[in-house]
Amino acid sequence: VINIGTDHEISMSYLALKILDFAKIKGDLIPLDSPDGSVSRRCPDLTVLRSITGFTHAIDLDEGLKRTIDFYFSAWGYNLARP
Repeated sequence: VINIGTDHEISMSYLALKILDFAKIKGDLIPLDSPDGSVSRRCPDLTVLRSITGFTHAIDLDEGLKRTIDFYFSAWGYNLARP
């Protein structure tokens, strides 16, 4: 098993708020319980990935979210925040 991700842990609510902010979507989050069997924390051990590939992340969370949101808005031909 090779974990892929970042070893900088953030909460899902923090990530959701970032996405709303970058997408310029106004609204409130409605927290729900995690599904049964879900782990309480998601912070992968990247030791194997780094040892095999020499991986280091080159894009931070904010830039990655901006690029991803821009891609989807461009691919759909409109901005979901401003239909």
